[in-house]
Amino acid sequence: MRKHIFWILPVVMVLAGIVSLVVQNLQTATEPPEKGWSRALPIGSTMLNKFPIIRETEEGQFMIPSYENDTLVTKTFDEEFTLLDKKEVSIPITKWTQVYINNDTVIYHDYYHIYNKDQKKIVSDVSQFYPMKDSILYIKENTLFQLDPATKESNELMELPKNTEEISPYENEEGLFFMTEQSENNLVHATIYKVADLQATKLVEEDLELAPGHASEQTAFAVRNNEVVLIIQAIQKSTQGSPEFFTYLAMTENSKFEKDTLTKLRFEDPISGKNLQEIGTVNIRFNEDMPTLVFQANGFSRTKFMGDKAFNIYTAKLKGGKVTEVHRKSNTPDISNKPVWVDDNTIAWLEASSGHKNMFISSGSEAIIEKASGISSDDWLRILGKTGGMLSISLLTFLISGIWYIWPILFIVIMHFWKSRKVQNDPPWIFYTGIGIYMLAVLLFKSQYFVPAIAAKAPIYLTFPGSAYVYIFLFGIVAYVSAQSTKDTRQWAGTARISLFIGAHILMIAAVFGPYLTGF
Repeated sequence: MRKHIFWILPVVMVLAGIVSLVVQNLQTATEPPEKGWSRALPIGSTMLNKFPIIRETEEGQFMIPSYENDTLVTKTFDEEFTLLDKKEVSIPITKWTQVYINNDTVIYHDYYHIYNKDQKKIVSDVSQFYPMKDSILYIKENTLFQLDPATKESNELMELPKNTEEISPYENEEGLFFMTEQSENNLVHATIYKVADLQATKLVEEDLELAPGHASEQTAFAVRNNEVVLIIQAIQKSTQGSPEFFTYLAMTENSKFEKDTLTKLRFEDPISGKNLQEIGTVNIRFNEDMPTLVFQANGFSRTKFMGDKAFNIYTAKLKGGKVTEVHRKSNTPDISNKPVWVDDNTIAWLEASSGHKNMFISSGSEAIIEKASGISSDDWLRILGKTGGMLSISLLTFLISGIWYIWPILFIVIMHFWKSRKVQNDPPWIFYTGIGIYMLAVLLFKSQYFVPAIAAKAPIYLTFPGSAYVYIFLFGIVAYVSAQSTKDTRQWAGTARISLFIGAHILMIAAVFGPYLTGF
């Protein structure tokens, strides 16, 4: 056993560093979005560019269209999102296919025409298709129609304003609504209608002016008791650098938008305290009579190997025309987008993968929190991938530490050329002088290695006040014991023991501190 101490002690320290890194990456990779909220729970995949319509049955179950092996599959989940049933539907599927499903009724749009599940054409030359919970809206030749899924009959709602290519629909317990928008430069003309008795009735209409240079990119709205909450996501393009994104809020009072009603919203990252960036795909819902947004944004996350930001899903409450609360609802390294509400306590979203998009939900339900708490194979791949990447960064240690070990190497070379006889006699002072020169260089040039990135990113047990000195001397003691053990067990000369001391010391520093060198 004593013969192997020279490598066992450093290897134990190196393995301890690697294990602590794996544990840390395990914690960050599986960190819930916030306390009392579940991690992402996969429920299927889709080829669509937005989340499919989620239908809640009278029994409190959820029906969600999914796509598996290029086949449409209808999945039924209970309130804890345990899969109860799934049925295949034999219709041609592409990434452009939009589908309405309600029990056995299946109607789909293949980007050109509308068909039933027997692939019989119902309506031809349809440019836009909007499956809702109990009906279908579609646009044909600049006219908006409503299709009854049961009878397959269409009813003309209205001719749309000129150059209107699409609408924004919204549905709640009060009924079906939609909005048309015409934008020119920083001016937005918004009109909101309610669909009732097979006709569209204008609810509110207003011209809204954004800041100069801002242009509307996306809009979203919600209605409660004929009062409207409108969100406009705007972009300011620049000839240099990346575009800037802004979010505007407009709310009606007495069914009218008041003058100067637009206000810019700021969303604070609940983790870092900085502003969330690149807000997108906003959906609005009234939770306890308070307008609540769900949206995607670029915010703080420790799930990635490189960088500390990721696109995740957030919610925000509005009160008095301002954002009062922001909560993170997903925490994954992949791009989370297209969020939708499932209910007041559950959200769903998409994450792009190879050739398709994975569907996820997260919730404040205790049952779903427990169900999503396990570590999946994808989690382990991310953990090990991040660990491997960080360990590869630690190899920089051997380059940076050159300023430490060059001096004892010069000392050994000088002793061999000028004091070769003394070196052959191996006096103890050669070993102690060599490691003393090395340790002095480490202390003098400590700041060359222990950079601010380490202090910012490494765990607290590596960054407490004076921690660099503690670990330098701790690893020095381990390296000393390892090197000295070879004097009796292997009869190594002092110069060889100096080399072992330096190598063991640098290797331990590389394993423990090296992964944080660049702040990843």
